[in-house]
Amino acid sequence: MHRRREPQRRRLRLQDPSRVALALLSGVLLDLAFPPHRMWWLAPIAVGLLTATLRGQAVRRGAWLGYLHGLGFFVPLLFWAGTIAGPLAWLALAFMEALFLAVLGGATAAVTRLPS
Repeated sequence: MHRRREPQRRRLRLQDPSRVALALLSGVLLDLAFPPHRMWWLAPIAVGLLTATLRGQAVRRGAWLGYLHGLGFFVPLLFWAGTIAGPLAWLALAFMEALFLAVLGGATAAVTRLPS
């Protein structure tokens, strides 16, 4: 009898830890561009670093890297929310806001794979 092949589940593995580190680093650099640090000149460097990290990646991988970038950006940026609403609300807000950058990461990865 003919057996049906079960589709293999693909997991997002940390195949390239340097891309993961670069995504987190670009988020932290973007955070440093905002007050109170006010190193505004780091913002274009952070965006360029994120774009280079996402270049040529699959959409799901790009979304994951974008999410990590968002965590590197929003967790330190929204620290003040923890002093008002508590640490659980601060982290929940940061993790939810990072979803916006996950969408950006997936879209950027898709666009960089297009010809020309």
